[in-house]
Amino acid sequence: MTDGNGTFDRQIAVKFNRHLESGEYIVWCGRALASKVNIRQMGTKLYLIFFAIIWTSFALFWTFGVFRSGGGVMGFFGVPFIIIGIFLFIKAFTTGSEKAYFAVTNMRILKVSGHGFEMEYLKNVASVQINEKGKRADVTYSIEYQGEQNVIVGNGAICGLDPEEAENVRYIIESESSKAHMYS
Repeated sequence: MTDGNGTFDRQIAVKFNRHLESGEYIVWCGRALASKVNIRQMGTKLYLIFFAIIWTSFALFWTFGVFRSGGGVMGFFGVPFIIIGIFLFIKAFTTGSEKAYFAVTNMRILKVSGHGFEMEYLKNVASVQINEKGKRADVTYSIEYQGEQNVIVGNGAICGLDPEEAENVRYIIESESSKAHMYS
């Protein structure tokens, strides 16, 4: 389905409807390809897996030890700790795999993920680049906020796109950003 300059999936667009401001409309929306894990996330996952194994092993050892020694009902106090250990183990393999959804509107760049909602006004976008990594590409953009005494610089990214789609998104951000600069 097309809307003006871009294409978008209506099911993804629905995720952004409550975040749209008056007069704002979606030009493009999409989601990242399969999740990528960086080194810092991998270290956190390994730590969580290691901790979960130790936690669950101790909880199982203690609980079965109590049952074997005739502790009766006291053994059931270990069950919540076993459940917590299993939860930690499952969490280690699901962390970082949440889907991220992105949208470019006539006014902003939006992101909805497991971490919540993020946005950036197009009038603050200074430049846009594409960083290709094999079969994936990230659209990165630099941001400049003009303050009273200085310029604050930041950056953002729409990660994990197909390279052809990334080129389309770069073009949309540049064209919508230039329109936003004209009207601000």
